[in-house]
Amino acid sequence: MLTPITRMVGRHPLATFFVLAYALAWWPVLPFDGKLFPHGPFIAVLIVLALTEGRPGVGALLRRLGYWRVGSGWYAVAIGLPFAIHVAAGMLTVLLGAPSPTLAQLPDWSALALTVGLILVLGGQWEEPGWRGYAQPSLEAGRSALVAALLLGVIGIGWHLPLMLYGLLPWSELLVIPALFIVWAWAYNSTGGSLLIVVLFHFSSNLATALIPALFAGSDAAQRSWIFTVLWCAAAIGVILLAGPARLSRTPPSLPPTTSMAQDSTQRRERFEADDAPGALHGR
Repeated sequence: MLTPITRMVGRHPLATFFVLAYALAWWPVLPFDGKLFPHGPFIAVLIVLALTEGRPGVGALLRRLGYWRVGSGWYAVAIGLPFAIHVAAGMLTVLLGAPSPTLAQLPDWSALALTVGLILVLGGQWEEPGWRGYAQPSLEAGRSALVAALLLGVIGIGWHLPLMLYGLLPWSELLVIPALFIVWAWAYNSTGGSLLIVVLFHFSSNLATALIPALFAGSDAAQRSWIFTVLWCAAAIGVILLAGPARLSRTPPSLPPTTSMAQDSTQRRERFEADDAPGALHGR
């Protein structure tokens, strides 16, 4: 017999995931000056999958983190595009009158290694198994991939809101986050569901953000931030035009083998309702 909690999660898995993703990430907000716990969405999806699909669902999600055979071009895009947009935003800021950054402003190797290490452990890339690996496919049930990405972008804005309120993220992120979510949905759908690629994409974005904006200060930094926003929005529009809004992908729809996670939320709810019906219980 299903417990009340398991039954509730089974009927509303996506809503449960969103509640847990917020709750698990926001708990340290006040004592730690607005910093979120970035592993919240990852832990949330593991809990939901454990309760609704058990080991097969959890295993399917984790296997996507190792789904690496996607073509070398995707690695170049995932690593290079975030840096390219940051560099382009910096160059345009200089063209508009900001002082040119110097090599002396860049961190030395030990500081760079520390930055990379901290991002590897505490970076936002660990959100991706939840947002892209679970929520995006679930939201695509009955919707276009673009609408799903935009809905998830709104949820992502709310999730990141403490960082904006505490001044740790600029308010231009209200536009950057949906644009990023569109681009990352494109990468995820176009690689057949490779979480490795979107994790790498997010990590590269975090690393570029840690290094390049610090080269500008004051009004120049604000100007660079808005140029950066415009460039990411342009990239998102380019993705929509290139890949199409229906699936945000030109490749045939496919996911890595194995996955019970491919069931949409309606199928999960119907299965749990059937499992909890009196006739089903007496038949066991």
